[in-house]
Amino acid sequence: MIKGLLKLLESIEHWDEIQGIIPGLIKPSKSSSDIEMTIQYVTPSGLKCLAKCDGAVQEVFFISSDPEALKKKLEEEGYQ
Repeated sequence: MIKGLLKLLESIEHWDEIQGIIPGLIKPSKSSSDIEMTIQYVTPSGLKCLAKCDGAVQEVFFISSDPEALKKKLEEEGYQ
């Protein structure tokens, strides 16, 4: 996992809207040193997001029975 992602995921893993979290591929990118997560799109089983930090980007898949509610809660927490 990229730097800072585990701490971020541990802070939200207890949410009722999240049934599982699957970290995905890591690729190089032009990103800042602070962890940042953006919502990409709703999937049939949840959400796909991208986490960025220290020159890397990582896919993060959230398994959710209510992906729209999860998306809304993430947006309320400041994730775009």
